[in-house]
Amino acid sequence: MVDYKKKVKFIGIGLAVVLLIGTAAALVAAWGPDWFNKEEEPAEVINAEAQLLVSSGESVNSQGIESLEAFIQDADKPIFIDFWAAWCGPCKEAAPFVEQLATEYEGEAYIVKLNIDEQPALAQAFQIQSIPTFMVIKDGQIVDGAMGYAEQLQDPLREMIDNYLSA
Repeated sequence: MVDYKKKVKFIGIGLAVVLLIGTAAALVAAWGPDWFNKEEEPAEVINAEAQLLVSSGESVNSQGIESLEAFIQDADKPIFIDFWAAWCGPCKEAAPFVEQLATEYEGEAYIVKLNIDEQPALAQAFQIQSIPTFMVIKDGQIVDGAMGYAEQLQDPLREMIDNYLSA
């Protein structure tokens, strides 16, 4: 005797599998084979090693520094460097203050930002272990530094720069 219940069940499962495979094939055909490997648009690649913040009236603009090492060696003023990353909360909090420094110290010191994710070799060369990290460089040498950011650290960070301004 033939068990029609089992036969119907087997045919139903078979049809479901065929429909599933057909749907998957249709999706791949519609969106192309790279649909499975689709990635987000790549971030803009920045060729500059760091960004020099320049105050122009009420706004602050950034200019690329192609070689930070050459910039440091040629600098005629103290350099304040902010080592940061886009994912870092305290770095985001410090950003408006660092831009404010560019306006306050215009013509007296260079204010530079360096994204450690874009420049890991430079972060390693400066032995950055925590961000944000701030450094002052004078005459090609690191002369002062601080890690972390909170509003109450704004005056000590200004003092870091003030201590190395030429009289």
